[in-house]
Amino acid sequence: MQCMDCGEEYGMIMVKDAVWWFATRYDAKLWVLHDGGFPEKPHIFTDDINYCKDCIEKRIGRKLRRSDLMECPVNEHYYGQIPN
Repeated sequence: MQCMDCGEEYGMIMVKDAVWWFATRYDAKLWVLHDGGFPEKPHIFTDDINYCKDCIEKRIGRKLRRSDLMECPVNEHYYGQIPN
């Protein structure tokens, strides 16, 4: 995969919805609003929008924690690298 911010090739990482929302909050094309005016779900799948771990960290203004990651096989590579 290629990161859309830095252009580097990277291994997939999947973060929880709240972290993804915060990382992409200025990417207006990703979000649709429900009746209350709050973001609901991306209207395009993340296959189209990809960011590496370092760029996600830059976007959220801090290092990722293990609790930020979704529990899935794709993230097993990162479990030893990211503190709780």
